[in-house]
Formats: sequence, structure tokens, C-alpha cells
Amino acid sequence: MTAAEAGIGRDRPWTVLVNPAAGRRGRDSDAVMTALAAEGVKATRYVPPTPEEGRKIARDLADTPAVVAVLGGDGTVHNIGTQLIGKNAWLAVLPGGTENLVCRSTGTPDGTADAVRHLLASRPVRWDVGMLGNHEFIGMAGVGLDGEVCARTELAWKGAGGRVAYVIATLGMLVSRPATFSLDWEGGSAAGIQQVVFSNTPRYGGGLLMNPAAVPHDGKLGMAIFPWRGRLARLGQFLPLFPPLKTLDFLGPNRYSVIRAAIEGPGNLPAQADGEPMTVTNPVVTVKPAALWMLCSC
Repeated sequence: MTAAEAGIGRDRPWTVLVNPAAGRRGRDSDAVMTALAAEGVKATRYVPPTPEEGRKIARDLADTPAVVAVLGGDGTVHNIGTQLIGKNAWLAVLPGGTENLVCRSTGTPDGTADAVRHLLASRPVRWDVGMLGNHEFIGMAGVGLDGEVCARTELAWKGAGGRVAYVIATLGMLVSRPATFSLDWEGGSAAGIQQVVFSNTPRYGGGLLMNPAAVPHDGKLGMAIFPWRGRLARLGQFLPLFPPLKTLDFLGPNRYSVIRAAIEGPGNLPAQADGEPMTVTNPVVTVKPAALWMLCSC
């Protein structure tokens, strides 16, 4: 509890890291700084020109008693937040991207000034961090169709279309047959899997309710498995992920709570960690409990 002894968000100086490409609200850094000044909080703002420069700033602050605030989407949260894992600095996530899944999961309101005031009154929570092989993730990670959708969703289209872009990309791939793989976890196994999503948070791209029971500080990951059951059944698996259709949950994915899972498939598989596309080969998924200090009301 040493990093939490200072109390709440207003008790530490803030460094605000802004992603200038993070959608419309990525331009709201002036409002963030105005709100912090109005509350009498010492704050510094940076607009890193590259992701690596943002990571460097975060690493420099990681062992200090600071709040590192991110104004950007989930990719920016991943880029900055992973530098603070196991460190003393607190991560604060402001709404500034396409999806803001981590931000929404912390209970932070959507408006910029409201979000700042909320975080200033929040206490840090020990947030679990997932591992997809050697790739860390703060919100979620996926293998199979999930990773392919992220890879095919163009950044320009994503910025213009918002969460609808993810939904359209997913629906557009329902007609193809993906590579399948097998999965083993404590207490179970499955074969012929087209997609698996691991998450600390309930929601997913496009507002989908992927793992409704996922909790970011219970030492476990939510796991949603989508077996290959044919093209028509494949569409049916996705319908219950839309909140208005939750009554169709019997059609949806198989859900579990896990601390470890092993994936085995044919060579490189498409994957994503916090929306960042990649490929993986037979990864093991694990969780680092209580690895990150997050300002949060969850």
C-alpha cells in the first residue's frame, strides 16, 4: 500500500500526456489544464511526437510520486500505462479516443472537466495486468478473428467512423473462415476455436459486452471463447454482445474466469493487445495481479 498512502488524485502533481491523433477529444488538453489549475493542482503537459517519446516520459516518471494522466484512446493508455507496471506512479485515464474502454471501466465521466474533477477525488486501485505471451495488456487482448479485425481496421477509418468502424470490420469478416486453434485452461480445454478474448473490463470495441463479469482487480481475467460453428452460427455468436440483445446470451460465446490459458495453433495467429495488432505463436496467457496503480472508482 505504500504507493497509495498519499490518498487521492489531487495529492500528487500531474503530468498530462496527450495523443494529438486521438480523435476529437484528443484536442481537449487545454480544458484538462484549465480544470487542473482551477483545482490548484500542479500540472505539466506534454504532446509526445512519437509513441516512444511518450514511453520515455512515462518511464522517467514511473518511480516518482506522480499522477501520469493519459488523454488519448486505449492504444495510448497501453503505450503509457505499461511503462508504469510495478512502479509507484499512478495512472489516470481521461476520455480522448475512439473507444475509451479502460476509461469507461474506471467509472470516469465522459466530459473533460468532469473527468478531471472525478479523478482528483479518486483513490488508486491495484489494477491487474494481463500477459499475452510477452505482451502486456491493461484492458483486453484477443487471438484469432479479434486480432485480424484490429489489423484490418484502418486508422483513418477508425478515427472517422468511431466504434462503428470496429463493428463493420467484424461483420465484414464473418463471411470468411478463419484459422482455428485449441485452448487449454485450468479446468477445461477446447478445440476448433476461431476467436478468444481475454479482458479485465466488461466491454469491447463497438460497445460490445464481451465479458460482463470481468473485474480489473480480482486477480483473474474474463475469457470469452468463440468456437467455429459455421458462418450462420458465427453471426449468432456476436448478436448477444450488443447490450440490447443480451437476452440472446444462450447464442453467444462460452465465458470463463481464468488465471492462465495456453493457445496452440497453426503458426502465427493474428492477435491484439489493447487494440494494438500483432501476431503470436502458441502464446500462454497469464495475469499479473495488482500490478498497476490506477486512479479509479471501480
